Amino acid sequence: LDSRKFPRAPGLMSAKTRAFDWASHPLGPIDSWPRALRVVLEFMLSSHFPKCLIWGPHQTTFYNDAYQPILGEKPEALGRPFPEVWHETWPQVGQIAERAWAGEATFMRDMPLTVTRHGFPEPAYFTFCFSPVRDEAGTVGGYAVTVIETTQTHHAQQQLRAEASSL
Repeated sequence: LDSRKFPRAPGLMSAKTRAFDWASHPLGPIDSWPRALRVVLEFMLSSHFPKCLIWGPHQTTFYNDAYQPILGEKPEALGRPFPEVWHETWPQVGQIAERAWAGEATFMRDMPLTVTRHGFPEPAYFTFCFSPVRDEAGTVGGYAVTVIETTQTHHAQQQLRAEASSL
């Protein structure tokens, strides 16, 4: 595998992933990564749906271009442990991640979380799925998170209910 050509997906995060100094990271150089990681990463980076991939015992974070608005102005997440990236939500999200590590996919609709992504805590709502990702031996090597922020929809529905009850 030629790490200069991997991942081949277009976009900023694909380029950032290629340019990252993986040789000095616990995952090691791209050429040494398990095939499952490379395949799922390529799929995730090519998606227009907001996704992140968490891999290995350090819970290394990868994400695609569509996921960037969910991160907001957080410090760069690429290569960092997922629990560190989302430390403010980890008391709720960590339990869901543990289920993915155990091989169980989880779907949550309009889950309320308080996130800090623009320098201050803000209430937000997300619909997401945590899916285990297995390596070539069938062992869970990580998990993929597909997520849509539903905060605006949630607020609009609340406003409609409030207006309907006032009639």
